[in-house]
Amino acid sequence: MRYAADMPQDILSAAREQAEQSDPPVQASGLLRIARVLTAFNQAEAERVLERGIGLATLLPEPDRSTILNGAVSLAAMVSPQRALDLASSLGGLPHERYGRTDGLIFGMLSHRHIAEAVSYFCEPLPGEHYPFLAACDAMRCATEEEARRKILRAAIAVWLANAESLREPMPTRFLRLFSSWWKVLPEEEAVEAAREIVRRIVSEPDQPINARISTGSEILEFSSRRELTLLGILGPLRRLDSELASSLCQRYPQLADALSTNLFAEGGMPFKRPADGPRYITVGGSGVASPISIPVLEALKTDFKVAFEEASRLYALDTAFDNWNEAPREYWPSTNEFRKILYEAGKYEGALAARHPDRIPNRDLRLFARIELAAAIAGLPQGVLTSISSHPHQS
Repeated sequence: MRYAADMPQDILSAAREQAEQSDPPVQASGLLRIARVLTAFNQAEAERVLERGIGLATLLPEPDRSTILNGAVSLAAMVSPQRALDLASSLGGLPHERYGRTDGLIFGMLSHRHIAEAVSYFCEPLPGEHYPFLAACDAMRCATEEEARRKILRAAIAVWLANAESLREPMPTRFLRLFSSWWKVLPEEEAVEAAREIVRRIVSEPDQPINARISTGSEILEFSSRRELTLLGILGPLRRLDSELASSLCQRYPQLADALSTNLFAEGGMPFKRPADGPRYITVGGSGVASPISIPVLEALKTDFKVAFEEASRLYALDTAFDNWNEAPREYWPSTNEFRKILYEAGKYEGALAARHPDRIPNRDLRLFARIELAAAIAGLPQGVLTSISSHPHQS
């Protein structure tokens, strides 16, 4: 028998009613989250709720205003990519905020299948923002047309080569991973020239000392040269595209040559390994001195998510400690995200029966956010973006 109150639209309707009656930060965050779930049922209404959530967030005092609006960019990208772009371009912020915001923008588009809009962004990124090389790797996997992949890779190569700061970041791993994984989408002659330009760029920069180790499984490679470690990221495809240049680099740089004598390389590049397929886990906790707990979802279902709820409740106690209250918006509490994860997995596997779980959450606002994620799971949407902030002003 179908019970209307258990369906995702009705769960969402009740959540929306509660959000409208909540304190302003929770109201704004709740409506932004509700908007992305509404895309499964009513796109026009999703856009209206998104706009209301953004409007309410702009009225908040700082720092809540900036925190919630920065997070709103990725949520808006799930609903309306153009609105997300407009919002992102209107926000300032510190470099680390802008960096995460740009990646979140693309991840939001990709998660809700706005592939064409994401491809367009890589070709015409927002001026002054960090280029989302990490998100580009996901975009390449999501794009189904080879021409779209070529556009992304060509744009990324051009941006990286033109950016004077790209090699002064901790390591250009994200770009090199992108190129090493996807160079075959380019015509061979173009890929050869790109690889040579990347090498020229790396070699032209002043070297810097570094103390790095890479495990190959059977042995450890040590690098004292930043340049050689960076070249390692391009050596795999270079051996296929221009073997003479690869050989000359190994003759010139002994640490690079040492890498060739190991099993470090997979076909086409360094083995940027992806996690092996296996049982689905729910990972909770990890705040404070505790380590994260990974629980097989099937085991969690058998125990009614007992361990997961206990760990989320432990984090809630930390967030609400009388002498060390978490001053971040509740949308970003670590405990909020743990309860969200539980409800999402429950909704994914139990469907409407998971509606019994929110009553186990000890806070009204956290129940609201968890119910929204439950509705998303039942509606078949991907899990929402989860960002935690532990803002404990009295913590030593």
